Amino acid sequence: MVDKGMWHSVEGYVIIQIKGTGVERLLNEMRAAGIPVRDLVRVGRTEYRCRLRAADFRRLHALRRHCRIHILRRGGPSVWLARLFRRRALWIGLLLAAVLIGFLSTRICIIRVVGCERVAERTVLRSLASLGVTVGRPRSGLSLPVLGEKLMASDDRIGWAGLSLDGVVLTVEIVEMIHAEEPVDPEKPCDVVAVKDGVIVSANAVSGNPLVRAGDLVQAGDVLIAGDLTREDSQTPLRVHAFGEVRANVYYFAEAAVAEESETLQPSGRTAAYRAVYIAGHKLFESEIPFEEYELSNVRTALLPGAVLPLEVVDAVCGELTMQPYRIDAAERRERAAFEAEQGAFLRVPSDAQIVEKTIAYAEYEGCTVAVICVMTEETIGMERELPDDGNE
Repeated sequence: MVDKGMWHSVEGYVIIQIKGTGVERLLNEMRAAGIPVRDLVRVGRTEYRCRLRAADFRRLHALRRHCRIHILRRGGPSVWLARLFRRRALWIGLLLAAVLIGFLSTRICIIRVVGCERVAERTVLRSLASLGVTVGRPRSGLSLPVLGEKLMASDDRIGWAGLSLDGVVLTVEIVEMIHAEEPVDPEKPCDVVAVKDGVIVSANAVSGNPLVRAGDLVQAGDVLIAGDLTREDSQTPLRVHAFGEVRANVYYFAEAAVAEESETLQPSGRTAAYRAVYIAGHKLFESEIPFEEYELSNVRTALLPGAVLPLEVVDAVCGELTMQPYRIDAAERRERAAFEAEQGAFLRVPSDAQIVEKTIAYAEYEGCTVAVICVMTEETIGMERELPDDGNE
């Protein structure tokens, strides 16, 4: 059986103090009216203290006679909620916060750029801004592959650009073009150092002291062929221009994700008439196009006879294109993810490298198919680095 006192606490209660000559009569009338009185305590000759339900307290106004009633304390969830509901500023703040969160969830709030070394991050952000992609832009209507192509076209130092959208975070991955280093003057002493990580396949030194052999794991910056041949017990420095070929297996990793739900430009069904007039190949007039994205169809070209200059009129139907959702099946997702991952990996592979092995692994993650590719090459990884004048590294 549920304790009635528990219900008092849940519904809300009021602890009151009743004082006056008619206290006993009031208590009898409360019992007759079905108002339960709990924790009744006599604190004086004509003074009592008790606890009532908050709803029953309102009925006392019609019963009290020659008594004064003081509220000592209010409590219970219903009382707290009543106080909470009276705080308009709090509810307005919560409403505004909910609206703001809902609004921001449809926007790009963070743009993260990774892979930049020679290309400054602010340069990439500036290029994105020129393409209309900034913090606060709506997430819908973005064609990420098209944006990647435009980023590559905006800077010849960018070999590949991949964009991915995860919630409100837009990640831009940049792969920079590989540029050959300037060779060291043949008359100056130098080392041959590794330009990238790899596993040594062969090391053939024409001059200098080879420090690696097949099977060694090296990191970018390690000396492969030393140009300093000075012996420890010799006071005379002997330094040469190190030269040779060091080949290694180098591993290139890349990944790409294709979502099950995507968007593409499709005809919306809205059309408008289009007309343009050209004189000698130069556009003289073009009708206003009411669509942001569109395609022309049923193009008809007519040359007006009798004109002093060649006058050409082009009529067509201008059809609106809008971003519309579509579902990509599993096979197509894997194919597209593999293609994009291969692009990202092979753009980093030098043209003279030999492809030894290529492996691709797939995973499903949060409605996306993720392809991870590993390309193993055999290539020359040595680069000349001039020795300082004092012979110390």
